[in-house]
Amino acid sequence: MTPLFRKFLGLNWILALNMIALIVWGVWAIYNASSFREGMNLSTVWRSQVQWAVLGLGVFGAAALVDYKWVRWGGWIMYLLASQG
Repeated sequence: MTPLFRKFLGLNWILALNMIALIVWGVWAIYNASSFREGMNLSTVWRSQVQWAVLGLGVFGAAALVDYKWVRWGGWIMYLLASQG
């Protein structure tokens, strides 16, 4: 078994499933709240929310698979870059 696959199997699946459930519920709520208002251009707001949710899930998946030692090493670089701005 490869280390990446082992890390994938070791994810906090309760956290991931709760996050997906909250995303689905949020998109459903936005769809129901804005779908009946066709004239105000709110009927497509939920699609934007779905796009951001997919992007967020991708970032979560990538961040969950990164080894914490790399984050510890790169933390100094991120700190220096953030303090310059």
